[in-house]
Amino acid sequence: MKRSLLYAVVLGVLTLPGRTALADLSARITDEFGLDSIAVMPGSFFDVIIELDTTESLVSGQVMIQASAPDIFTLESVSFDGVIWSDDAGDVLDPTPQALNAANANTSDDVGTFAVDLVSGTGIGIMDFVTIGVSIGAGAPLLETFTLNIVEPIFGNTNFEEVANVTVGSAYQVNVIPAPGAVVLGMIGLGLIGRLKRRLA
Repeated sequence: MKRSLLYAVVLGVLTLPGRTALADLSARITDEFGLDSIAVMPGSFFDVIIELDTTESLVSGQVMIQASAPDIFTLESVSFDGVIWSDDAGDVLDPTPQALNAANANTSDDVGTFAVDLVSGTGIGIMDFVTIGVSIGAGAPLLETFTLNIVEPIFGNTNFEEVANVTVGSAYQVNVIPAPGAVVLGMIGLGLIGRLKRRLA
């Protein structure tokens, strides 16, 4: 059976009524340093990680990413580690670049994949689900904070049952800052204005 067809079968089974597993699973957006915020300049690129903490082995998962404002962020890349989660192109949902408001209400299309081992699944504990490359538009307003959120998480266990108890962590904060050179020039300008004012006084 082709993996893409298998994916459709798995997701179809997960949507059947009454088939939910009572595992505890939490998902949060973080980065490689385990932080929940970042300071970036307009026009730059950064990675975020969706980290899972689960009490039951998983066999599939998908999420959507929501930005707090439209036309600010673009989802540029989707990558899985290839050890726990499949990184085959046919197994990954919507890996192509897209605006984070492309689907609806500032939300990306689904991002998801299968576990490499469909019998034993991923195992339990803390693990990375996916790394997502995000770019921020060159016209993003300075000194503002935007957020990225996980929405509509769907995960399945090794019995192909949907995990019911999925909790989502707090939003990932993206603080937009000016380029360092612009800050230095601004400070020099303020200093010159101060000197001129003292001379005129």
